[in-house]
Amino acid sequence: MQTALELGYFTQKNHVDNVTRDESGYKVTLAQVYKVDTSILNSRPEIRFYSTYLKALENEIDTQTFNDGKDYQISVGVQAEVVF
Repeated sequence: MQTALELGYFTQKNHVDNVTRDESGYKVTLAQVYKVDTSILNSRPEIRFYSTYLKALENEIDTQTFNDGKDYQISVGVQAEVVF
């Protein structure tokens, strides 16, 4: 068993017709991972329970938003990885 923390940041600038539009944000993911083997490189299968927080800091490139017009989203899920 292991606990994982993933941090990410993105930024993008688009230049169209002498206008600069910015987009940026970050994400934080916390996961609990259950593995069959003890080695990180060789342990398959595994199952991962996670929660992710994604925040848009700037959104000038398009007008898309998350549900209810919010600039953030919280996701929870389960991921399984197996090798056949």
